[in-house]
Amino acid sequence: LHRKLFLKGIDELRGPSTASGSKPLSSLSKESKKSYYEEFRGDFSALLSVREMNEATTSIYRQTSACQLTVLIPCVNKFRMWHGCRKNALPNLLSDGFATLGSLDDGWYGKRMYFTSSAKYAARYCPENGGCLIMCYIALLNPFPVVSADAPLDVSPTKFRFYGHGNFKNYQCHYIPVSAIGSESAMDYRPPPTGTDDAIYDELAVFQEPSILPQVVVHFK
Repeated sequence: LHRKLFLKGIDELRGPSTASGSKPLSSLSKESKKSYYEEFRGDFSALLSVREMNEATTSIYRQTSACQLTVLIPCVNKFRMWHGCRKNALPNLLSDGFATLGSLDDGWYGKRMYFTSSAKYAARYCPENGGCLIMCYIALLNPFPVVSADAPLDVSPTKFRFYGHGNFKNYQCHYIPVSAIGSESAMDYRPPPTGTDDAIYDELAVFQEPSILPQVVVHFK
């Protein structure tokens, strides 16, 4: 459902003549739009009670507490996304915030915090020993779709359009549907030149830390 919403937005930006043949959202009636967005509400109730989360987090991570999801603006679309990292990075990450991630590297599709809707894909960024996944709620405002023309197959990642750069114009995040280039065991994942329908995974580069609400930490044995 996450991917459907993003792809629908990409089709809308492309205009009425889209690869999928679907009508852009701008051409839909008010009732049709309401019905369409109802599909992506999902179940955003907390996986654990506030009491359980407080008891678990305050004893492990400093400056960390739990809260009800209703602190987010109700009209904003919220999505569950994953981030993979080393276990030893958790204390600083959850206590000091995700903004520190933006300083670790330049980022292929923008210098900021990266998430994905696939836990399997996020796990690629975890070491074999001492890795973990963080499930977060992301408040999605206006994502910018990154396509194959922004990351051509015949250029180095350092030549990508958004490599090491901030967000494009006033967009809150960059959304990147990706597939493996060559072997899936490699770490080279780019937007497929054949179109977004051939994308296996996705990435979301978020440029505003207040849009991120960590919810659950999954530790690997």
